[in-house]
Amino acid sequence: MSGRQSSRCRYLETKEFDRTLHMQHLSVLVVDDENGFADILVQRLNIRGFMAHAVYGGQQAIDFVREDIPDVILLDVKMPLMSGIEVLRHIKQQYPSIAVIMLTGYSSLNDDQEALRLGAFDVLRKPPEIDVIVETLRLACKQNPA
Repeated sequence: MSGRQSSRCRYLETKEFDRTLHMQHLSVLVVDDENGFADILVQRLNIRGFMAHAVYGGQQAIDFVREDIPDVILLDVKMPLMSGIEVLRHIKQQYPSIAVIMLTGYSSLNDDQEALRLGAFDVLRKPPEIDVIVETLRLACKQNPA
């Protein structure tokens, strides 16, 4: 397990919460094989003050996290080559302090339950409203400070 941890989530616990101020301190990794969806979501999050980045597959997500640990990961459940569930399993084994929110357009109840069992903070249906994503990111980070 890596000794590196993000400190930005901890920032939420040390200061009174101010959405604008704190969102500027949160890094978000968006992982989705639908490039257009991921890119638009990153743009919308960045406009709201997050530091968001996109990757388009499971192995890319794992590689990214090895180099730069995000506060929160938005992770698609269904992806080719490596599923979101597999990525979640790997991330939580190596970096348990990272909050992971699963995104799905096609998941089953079994996928949802498995994701939550493995440590996902929540499972959101695609396409989620941006306000729902922002609030879920805030809650995930507040509940799971690094």
